[in-house]
Amino acid sequence: MDNSTMNSSVSVMTGEEDSQEQTGIMSYRTREIFQIVNFVVLSSLIGLFGICSNIINIIIFFKHRFHESMNVSLLGLSISDLFGVFTLEWFNMCTNPLILDTGVPIHAMGFQYATGGWPHVTFTRITCIITVFVAIERCLCITVPLKVKRILTPKRALFVVLGIYLVMILSLLPAYFSFHIGWEFVEEENRTLYTLLVSNEQMERITIAGNFVMQVICFFGIAGSNFMLVYALQQKTKWRQQGAKGPAAKAAASAAPGPKPDGKSGDGEAKAPNPSADQSRLTVEPNGTSSKPTAPTVRGGAAEHAVNRDRKLGRMIVLLSGILFLCYIPSTVALLVQLIEPGFSMLGRFRNSFFATWSFVWVLDSINSSVNIFVYYNMSSKYRATFDKMFGRFLRKWRVNPEDTNVENSVNTRHVDTKRNGNGANFTSPKTQNTTVVSPT
Repeated sequence: MDNSTMNSSVSVMTGEEDSQEQTGIMSYRTREIFQIVNFVVLSSLIGLFGICSNIINIIIFFKHRFHESMNVSLLGLSISDLFGVFTLEWFNMCTNPLILDTGVPIHAMGFQYATGGWPHVTFTRITCIITVFVAIERCLCITVPLKVKRILTPKRALFVVLGIYLVMILSLLPAYFSFHIGWEFVEEENRTLYTLLVSNEQMERITIAGNFVMQVICFFGIAGSNFMLVYALQQKTKWRQQGAKGPAAKAAASAAPGPKPDGKSGDGEAKAPNPSADQSRLTVEPNGTSSKPTAPTVRGGAAEHAVNRDRKLGRMIVLLSGILFLCYIPSTVALLVQLIEPGFSMLGRFRNSFFATWSFVWVLDSINSSVNIFVYYNMSSKYRATFDKMFGRFLRKWRVNPEDTNVENSVNTRHVDTKRNGNGANFTSPKTQNTTVVSPT
């Protein structure tokens, strides 16, 4: 073997070692696979659904008007999710190989870091803080409802949400002061491209540290506010159940048929039982059976309805917070690694691992910004009614409940039988069947 061959072999080996040392523990080809699967396919498809779902959420919250501060907060949450998905879709577009191979001397991966990456991180922080605000607001509405309605009006809630947007957008400015645009040789493309360069690494690390601290504070805020919400909801439920037991028991005892234990009525005179009076309180259910007297249980039913309403709304807030908490844990870990290892960055030694890691983080972010529509629909009757009114024509064919059909057929059959027999319950229109009075025989 001559010297030229040996020198060329050594140079190739040295180049491979230098390339491996610069790219860290992951090769560029492996990074491309993760980028195509996570960015181009998964995150893009989920993001398209997220754009549609958040637009629907915004329209529905506008239809609900802003008579309650909760609607203002949830509207701000949907807007931050929408812009977060928009910036994420732009980031995914810059990762698409069809765009990278256009031949234009621009390094799209560098520009996407400033035009898509940091704005997306900002909107995710806005989502975190608004979620904390919503949980605290709901907790106060359960514990001190009258004071909260006087203090936290919809207009003040709007100012709070706008303040969150303003502060978080201003916190993004230091990141842009650490960048500048210029020409640089990009090893992966094997040519010099117009790209984004880091001019002040110290400023960039300060921005990363600020985002990490902010996200940790949001996590503790979400955990603490949801713990207080669950505790307040449990205490309120116990209080309402105890308050409903006394009046309900007293009303049931006074409504019991027959004479009182002393054989006298309330005014001191003996009084015979009046079965017809008790029967006049009976109601006919759709299945044809008579229920217990409804008048004495009005207060207990109202308390139970209030308990169920608070419980459903509390569960909705806790579920939203839980989804956000689980989806943002990987991004917090990634920011911590960036602080510990400077090479774990866009232009550092471990840049391939950096992009591969954040590809998984972006998928979770797109999921968090897209699934709220399912939570609202399943846990908010007001949202579900508005949604069905908007899209009822498309959903009617898929929402046929066999049980409802059987109940309706059973009611119609009993209605025909009672007309033929000439006795029994006098059924009226289907809208008033639940309150039809049974005539005494």
